[in-house]
Amino acid sequence: DAGLRVRSVDRKSSLAAAVLYLEADNWQGITALEDEQGNVISTSLVTARAAIESRGFELEGKTQLTDSLLLMANLGVVDAEYTDFAGRGAGQVIGSPVKLIPEYDGNLSLRWQIGGGWFVRGEVTFLGAMPLDAGIRLGFDVDAQDEQDAVEIYGLQACWAPERFS
Repeated sequence: DAGLRVRSVDRKSSLAAAVLYLEADNWQGITALEDEQGNVISTSLVTARAAIESRGFELEGKTQLTDSLLLMANLGVVDAEYTDFAGRGAGQVIGSPVKLIPEYDGNLSLRWQIGGGWFVRGEVTFLGAMPLDAGIRLGFDVDAQDEQDAVEIYGLQACWAPERFS
């Protein structure tokens, strides 16, 4: 990966950007053991029988809007796919998206520093759609590709962080 970070002259704002590229020839995956009817017959099995290629970018910024308000945002976008697979169904797996890797993730938050160590933080987190199994099951239904839809998660926190702990 490669990136850069810039900061405003008044040091109240910053922006960072990075690009990434990864090739892994021993990608680990967690697989549930199933029978021919698709019933789970055991807990999960961790294997390293796949290779992947992943590329993407990340952006991150923050700015001190006032003495007590801090705005932060980040976004990451990833394109990851299987390039090799040692197992049954390899033809259907190679070229498909890597399981449990979302298309994107991001966050937007606003922190209000009240005083005396107290602050309130509101945020929204975005998580893109992601494959849950990419057809990789130990031998049975290799055409299946369950996917989790994109989601947004909203949060509101009231916190206390005294000076010596923050």
